[in-house]
Amino acid sequence: MADATVGALLSALQAPMPAAQPPSSPPAAARKVTPGAGRDLPERRQYRFRLEDVAFD
Repeated sequence: MADATVGALLSALQAPMPAAQPPSSPPAAARKVTPGAGRDLPERRQYRFRLEDVAFD
């Protein structure tokens, strides 16, 4: 059984590789995405609080 398996593997390795096929369609163009309202503004860290800072005051 091992000889049959080794023989099958060797014959598979020696078989010619199939030719690579070119891509069927060109890649899609990149989308032009505009950011949502306020997404381009700088972040406002001074207005962000952690729950631990305000929950037990």
